[in-house]
Amino acid sequence: MHNLINLHDAKSIAAHRPIMIAHRGGVVAAGAPENSLRALELAAQQGYDMVELDLRRAKDGVPVLLHGYGSRGSMWVDCGVAANIEDFTSAELAGITYRGTDQSVVTFEAALALCRQLKLGIMLDIKTPDSAPLSTPYLARITALLEQYELTDAIMTLCTRPEARQLLPSTTLWPIRARTLQAALDGEQSLHGHFWFDDPASATDEQIRQLSQRGALTIACLNSFRYPHHSFNTLERVDAERMKAVPVDGFQIDSQYGEFFEKLA
Repeated sequence: MHNLINLHDAKSIAAHRPIMIAHRGGVVAAGAPENSLRALELAAQQGYDMVELDLRRAKDGVPVLLHGYGSRGSMWVDCGVAANIEDFTSAELAGITYRGTDQSVVTFEAALALCRQLKLGIMLDIKTPDSAPLSTPYLARITALLEQYELTDAIMTLCTRPEARQLLPSTTLWPIRARTLQAALDGEQSLHGHFWFDDPASATDEQIRQLSQRGALTIACLNSFRYPHHSFNTLERVDAERMKAVPVDGFQIDSQYGEFFEKLA
């Protein structure tokens, strides 16, 4: 039986390894756009352990799911609306659907309720306009919702803002990226509470092993935008096999790469 992952429990991590995280809010398919409730349902059905949720702040301060384009979250590509997500309240967004589907823009709360039901952990990508601060009420609201749906032991974030570190749950795992990799390896402190997250080319096998030995989770990402169009999954498959051999603790992937992993249906 599939259980909600606990990122602070070695037995839970081992039971889920390789931890599979669905990029852009679940499994994207016909009728299931990214960050939609249907995409979350498909992620659970196909065997993912976690989903990356792209958070944006609506006009009324409510966190909602939408990747959007540009720093302000243009809705044109996804929804055919010539405006930014911050121009609408959460109630107004609920009436806007993704183009070609019946799936509407949903609140973070609705997504968390479903993730809890489906036993999916959360990778948070908190998006914000360039240089704009993350407001205290907004972050407090995110934290309160994670606590309400009892997901605080199953969260990691890609956000590195100092205000997020102050206000997100103390159980949040924090990222080690290419720009901070060497500093993490040069330090002497434990890396528990952190996770390496980057594309395979950004680190050597030995660096990844050292991070793991120091207590960090290791999550490789296979995202289509990182590869040339002419690859047709060839380079991606090579990277996946290399990371399996290291081995890393898990993968964050676009759902088109699910065929590389026996775990996924």
